[in-house]
Amino acid sequence: MRRIIEDRVQALEALNKAEVIHLALNDEDGPYSVPVSFAATQDVLYLHSGVKGRKFAALRIFPHVSFSAVASMRPRRGETACKWGYFFESVIGSGRAMEVMDPAEKCAGLRLIMEKYAGPGEYAFDERIMEMTALFAVAIEQLTLRVKE
Repeated sequence: MRRIIEDRVQALEALNKAEVIHLALNDEDGPYSVPVSFAATQDVLYLHSGVKGRKFAALRIFPHVSFSAVASMRPRRGETACKWGYFFESVIGSGRAMEVMDPAEKCAGLRLIMEKYAGPGEYAFDERIMEMTALFAVAIEQLTLRVKE
């Protein structure tokens, strides 16, 4: 059975199980998709970038983005080709990205990303590397959980 769940709490719970999101952007050259590490709260998706490159430029010029993530996936086997597939939980969302300029807010967002991957702790950020790192806060406008069981 396949379900589409609009409940933000359930969708966010699934999103936070994902290892990466696939971020869909646009720029002058057209559509662009890139896998990125992230952290998500109820209203905001945080992601980081270098201060150069296509992703950084696209996020600053065309801030409306979409993203998708696979929270869980396992194969479904069948007697015929049409019975094969996957059981999964996936999340699709969209929002508007804004570069975080406030140093304290930037550290807080980067700390959330660190905690997602490394667990709770005290994380120091090298000042030189912080100058070469941008943090974007995507205000989540839409978030949908898709489940196939």
